[in-house]
Amino acid sequence: MSDRGFSTIDQMHEEMVSRWNAKVGKNDIVYHLGDVAVDIEGWKYCVEFMKNIPCKKVLIQGDKELSNKNCSWEEIEPYAKECFDEILYTGILNLSFGDVLLVHKPVDGLLNLPESPIICGHIHGSARVQKFAVQNNRPIINVGIDVWCYQIVSEE
Repeated sequence: MSDRGFSTIDQMHEEMVSRWNAKVGKNDIVYHLGDVAVDIEGWKYCVEFMKNIPCKKVLIQGDKELSNKNCSWEEIEPYAKECFDEILYTGILNLSFGDVLLVHKPVDGLLNLPESPIICGHIHGSARVQKFAVQNNRPIINVGIDVWCYQIVSEE
């Protein structure tokens, strides 16, 4: 945990809830772009963690949900349904300037909405905004919490 700036995982989760709740209200929607937990114990913890975030929560499935070596989707699904109000593979967010594609991995969005920017969470430790040299250099916005100081990223 020291490489993330926290002494323990509990400390990290408490700080994340505090930071998220400073930005999120009960009428907001949070899109979690996958890789919620690596095993069932992590999902059990997630159920408790997500109860502390008072808003609608949508999961865009990632690697850890779809092809987890530690547990199957059938094992994960009951916990995911307790944590999230909706579970999707991809999503579309309608913003003031147009549609944005929500995916876990950027490559998952390349064939969908070819003109739209991609918002993803899979590119750990990388830049916040990147250009991807495919389909008109469409921007990829990395909203992974490790890139944004463990804070939720607002559409604003």
